[in-house]
Amino acid sequence: MGIANTDAPEGTTFVGAKKLCTGRVLLQMDTTQAANWLQAKPVMKMFLKNMGGIYITRMVLLNVIVEYVPTTFDPTTLGEIEAIEQNSGILMLTLISARFIKLTHLCMAGQKTAHIIFGFSN
Repeated sequence: MGIANTDAPEGTTFVGAKKLCTGRVLLQMDTTQAANWLQAKPVMKMFLKNMGGIYITRMVLLNVIVEYVPTTFDPTTLGEIEAIEQNSGILMLTLISARFIKLTHLCMAGQKTAHIIFGFSN
């Protein structure tokens, strides 16, 4: 494929490929480490170059609803997002977006918690 085998994690293999009804292709790897390796920009660029044709890659954002978050939480503050990543033990820069489902200024007076949507890249 043109990508040095020494760059890939040990035992990296494709488990499957599925063509979706939208025309997109979903690639499945054997491990998360292998998927992360393939998603690296230089590796993906070489992979797509050798596939031929026109290909566009897009990372899928995984949205998760988190209930009962204090309304004092500010999802626009980078420090708050980094603190969540550190305290949760997830990789840095994995939490891409955060927003309250209902804007806090529209909540009932005295409301202490609300639900929030976190968008994860991995």
